[in-house]
Amino acid sequence: MFEYNTIVGYSKLNRNKQVPLHEMVNYMQDCTTFHSESVGRGLQYMESIKKAWILKAYHIVQEKPIEVGQKITVGTSPSEFRGTFGERQFYIRDEGGNDLVRANSLWILLDTEFRSPIRITEEDIKPYDLKTVFEDIPVDRKMKLLSEKTEKSVFPVMRTYIDSNGHMNNAEYFRLIEEILPDGFQWKDIQIVFHKEAMEGEQIHSFLHCEPEGLGISLENHLGEKLTTIQVK
Repeated sequence: MFEYNTIVGYSKLNRNKQVPLHEMVNYMQDCTTFHSESVGRGLQYMESIKKAWILKAYHIVQEKPIEVGQKITVGTSPSEFRGTFGERQFYIRDEGGNDLVRANSLWILLDTEFRSPIRITEEDIKPYDLKTVFEDIPVDRKMKLLSEKTEKSVFPVMRTYIDSNGHMNNAEYFRLIEEILPDGFQWKDIQIVFHKEAMEGEQIHSFLHCEPEGLGISLENHLGEKLTTIQVK
């Protein structure tokens, strides 16, 4: 288990004076990076062995809004490793230890030279202790949308969206999701599956699906290749 403490600043807020989805993801992304750095498996080490952990799926549940000035604790722990996949859980808690956000995620270990998944070895996971924080937020990498799609906006992948792995950063997908959701939509539960990397200069076409429960969103590149599948409740 790894945790870090911070105070919510004004720059993290949206127009409703709350922390938006993409900033929640940034908090969790920072937490896993800090954890890896603390056990000697940070960016420099992973680059030296030509490996990277790439996000495959997320399931995020918002329990309460996060507001300016709150003292929060962001925590994470890997809960399982199997084959080429690693599962990692997150939470964001207030000063009293109450859950504000909980999340589960699935990651793939990638060979960065050949851009292909590779099996996890004992050396890859040796510094990490496994702990399951909660059981009720499953992560599904095969999620499908059932309804017809309606095309919405088209977004360019700008160079400022690209991270050190050479593709669009995970948080930027969530920023796009916030642009696509109808005004006033209050989400509580969101799942996303990443199918293909979005690269600089591509055009992302967004589609809205009216699902039996909540809304679905799919993102495709300009060739019609699916980038993500998203379900929001």
